[in-house]
Amino acid sequence: MLIHEPGPLAKRAKLVLFGCWLGWLLNFADRSLLAPLIPLIKEEMNLGYLGVGFLTTAFFIGYSITPVPGGWLADKIGHKKVIVPSMLGYGITTLFTGFVGSAPMLACARFATGLFEGSFYSTAVGYVSSVFSKANRGRAMALYSTGWTLGSMIGIFFATYMGAHYGWRSPWMFMLIPTLLAALWVWKYMPSIRREETPAHHEALTAGGKQQGTFKDVLKIRNAWIIFALQFIANFGYWSINTFTPLYFKEVKGFSFVASGSLLAVMLCAGTLGSLASGWVSDKLGRRAGISLFFSVAGLTWYGVLSSTTVNETLVWAAISGFFITGLYPTILAWMTDCVPPNLTGAASGFGIMGAEFGAFTTPIIAGFVANSMGLGMAMNIYIASYLIGAFVVWGGQEMIGGIIQTKNQIQAGG
Repeated sequence: MLIHEPGPLAKRAKLVLFGCWLGWLLNFADRSLLAPLIPLIKEEMNLGYLGVGFLTTAFFIGYSITPVPGGWLADKIGHKKVIVPSMLGYGITTLFTGFVGSAPMLACARFATGLFEGSFYSTAVGYVSSVFSKANRGRAMALYSTGWTLGSMIGIFFATYMGAHYGWRSPWMFMLIPTLLAALWVWKYMPSIRREETPAHHEALTAGGKQQGTFKDVLKIRNAWIIFALQFIANFGYWSINTFTPLYFKEVKGFSFVASGSLLAVMLCAGTLGSLASGWVSDKLGRRAGISLFFSVAGLTWYGVLSSTTVNETLVWAAISGFFITGLYPTILAWMTDCVPPNLTGAASGFGIMGAEFGAFTTPIIAGFVANSMGLGMAMNIYIASYLIGAFVVWGGQEMIGGIIQTKNQIQAGG
């Protein structure tokens, strides 16, 4: 097993990890259906690049509303009581997406789906990160994050196949069944672990940090704002890449519909390994060093993707770039739990995630505007700089445990 968590909580913690991972996989399988289907939707609904960007933005407007209230509610009433309704909600709204008759209705369906998926995200992240110790938290979040890379890959391949053979509406209608089954498993088998039992609680006790806090306390922590900014930058790059990569390689590079859609899946396949690697790196070298390394290489390798000329060359660069682009997230997520009182892990995770969703819903509109005015190629290049900026921003934060800043000697000693 990749995680050797000591103590009586270990088995239950791993069940929490699996249940949240399963919900996260289906969460991303749903949201990733859109990108490979965009060429078909664009043609049927006669959309421009700005209209295409708004379809993604509509989802993230909804998604940005619920992470903080969802995480706050989970901290109050229990994580499972938020996770299960969220899964049921996004399963049902995904089904309805397949029946819409216009672009505005499609945008509304994606907005509604975003509301349910946003509350799931912050709740699950706060739960998983709190039930594992700091020594294993990066790896736990890395394993959790493979849900989004594998889920995205499944969604992209499924949507590409179904769209090519049965039309763009067909994939949405099949997603309800696996989501309902997963929600049933989570409700029946995933344990509810009291805050006082969690390693996050014990770490705060040992470090002398607060056991209780209010959301205002999160806003006073410099690291929380650094993480908010890093989440913004990471999603600013990823979700425009997710939205426009199939279009770019089909319309600008002349790749086939299937080849263009498959590029994202290749990135995500490599990103699964990148997520695991980043968790290990951050647990060994520290959160800042791991995040800075992955941001730097993400920017440089994305340039390689755009500069490639053949399908095979592009696939190689896409795999390398995907390893680092998607590997960013686990360490950023784990860092937040290091920094806050244990009763605020859900709400604090929601605050960081809100930064991510601000990035996610602004970038497709910005990219769509740039593509309309300066060409799609120019729009795809702005993310090189954004990733490199992230590599520097991370150094404004500090290594922490239990909400307390660590000294250099503590970091070298492993906490």
